[in-house]
Order: sequence, then structure tokens, then C-alpha cells
Amino acid sequence: MVSLRNLQKVVSASSFAAKTHNYLFASYGRNFSPASFYFTPQDENLQSGHSHDPFTLALLASELTRENRNLTQFLESLPVDSKQEALQNDLISNIQENKAFIKSYTKELALQLKSQTFNFPVETCSHAIYAFEHNNESQKDLYQQILFPIIKEKLNFMSFEGLAKLISGLVQAQSFEDKNLLNSVLGRLREKAHQREGRQFVGFNAWKLDRYELMEKKNEVQGTVQDLKEKHSGSVGALKHWLRVNWAFLQNNLLFRVFYRETRIHRQFDEASDVEVVKGLIGDLQKLVQLEPNVNVKDLFELLKKEKQVKESN
Repeated sequence: MVSLRNLQKVVSASSFAAKTHNYLFASYGRNFSPASFYFTPQDENLQSGHSHDPFTLALLASELTRENRNLTQFLESLPVDSKQEALQNDLISNIQENKAFIKSYTKELALQLKSQTFNFPVETCSHAIYAFEHNNESQKDLYQQILFPIIKEKLNFMSFEGLAKLISGLVQAQSFEDKNLLNSVLGRLREKAHQREGRQFVGFNAWKLDRYELMEKKNEVQGTVQDLKEKHSGSVGALKHWLRVNWAFLQNNLLFRVFYRETRIHRQFDEASDVEVVKGLIGDLQKLVQLEPNVNVKDLFELLKKEKQVKESN
């Protein structure tokens, strides 16, 4: 059979063995969250005997908080116009629904973090601080006694998005008493930003795992905000919106269960785009400089602004 693949985009499997390779397996410009695997509709009122631990509670609270911040920002950008009333009502309804789950998660998370003595994953610390602070449930004593020591110990294992959420939480809390922690986080962020320069996204064919290709997909705006915006603007049409909603239902309740034996997914969470993460980080660093004028992040600003420009042009 003749292959129609573009051989100029094919990447050899041996290329991944090189220590200096800059390839990354990912959907272009997206950050996958495993939150969908842990969410259940019953979580709005957690009862004793539930299966959640600090890792899943912090992850779910953090992802819903990020989604709510995007929804709120979009809601506040809408003009005061009766034509937008239906969209505003949809946004408010989504925000309130998310808040009920967030409150349930953060309440249980605080209890578990205080009562359990084992080491948590470092991303859990970042997610927890981000969720607590952006929902006006600050737990500064808990940070100092439990979370900050874990972050210091495992900082090198934190992801770029995790570092961004940690900075966002610290800025919201205006918690800069521990200068060593702040400097360490900013230093690690610089290292991560340098590592991200020039990386190339690579996709693969699920049926032929030895076939890797450079990806050229552009950043696509997706998620709840975009879905609501298109629904009410008429840009997708009533039929297309109906198909999109029902396709998601079909995926969650039939395709995943029949073909993948995956019964855990009840809801698909919005994925954070790289552009969204970088833009948010730039904004948080600007606030940090205002609160702590002695902090020098000029070089980090330049790296992030350069990455933002590159990604927005793709």
C-alpha cells in the first residue's frame, strides 16, 4: 500500500534517544488534565466513605477554579445588554454549579491535609494553594507547616503549569515572607522557560506506534467559554451545538465504556492552552513586581513574552 504521509515531517524513533532532543508528545498547545477520571456527580456533597485523597481533591478544585476564573472573566467582559441576557444566565449557572463542587472539595482537602502525615505529590501542593486562594479560603498556617516544606523538597519535579499556578496562588495570598521559597520558585520557572524554547510537538499514529510526525496544528480555542460564546452568537448554529453536546454525552456514556472499558468519565474538563498558561503567568508576575518591587523578573518576562508571541502566531 502506498503511504500518503509527508516524509518531511516524519521523526525517527531513534531521535528520541538523543539527550538533547526537543520533542514533546502532546496535542499541540494543550495541557491534558486527568481530572475527568476522578469527578463524579455525587461530589457536590461529599459523604464519608468517598474515595478522594488530597491528590484528587486538589486537582479537581484547581481545575474547576481555573474554569470559573475564565467564565467570570468572560462574563465581566460582556456589555450590559438585554441581548446578552441568555448568555449571562448560562455563565452564571455554570459558575454557581462549579462553586458548589469547589466548596465541597476544598473543605475536605483542608481536613485531609491537616490530618494526614505522609508526603504529598508536589503538584498537589500547587493545586491546593491555587484553589484555596482563588476561592477566598486561605490556609496560610497549613502552607507554612505542611505544603511549603514539601514544595522546597520536590520543587525540581513541578511542571511548568504547576509553577504557574503556585505563583498565582502566592500572589493572590500576598505570601512572600519566605524569600528563599519565592526565589527558588522563580529560579525553577526560569529553567523551565529556557527548556521550553524551541520545542517541537510530535504526534503518533495509534495503529503504527513506530510512526512519529511533527505536528502543525494551530492553537485552537476550546472549552466551556468558547462553547457558550458560539452557542449564543449563532456561529455554530443550533443543530451543530446540539450535536456537540450529544456527542460529548455519547462519548462519556457509550464509546468510552464499550470500546475502552472506561467507566470513570462523567464530565470532560476544559484543557488549558499553553497561551492561556503563559498569559496568566505574565499577569501574575506583573502583580508580583508591584507587590515586591525588589524582585527581578525582567529576564523571565522576556522569555515568556517571546513564547507568547510565537504561540499566538501559530
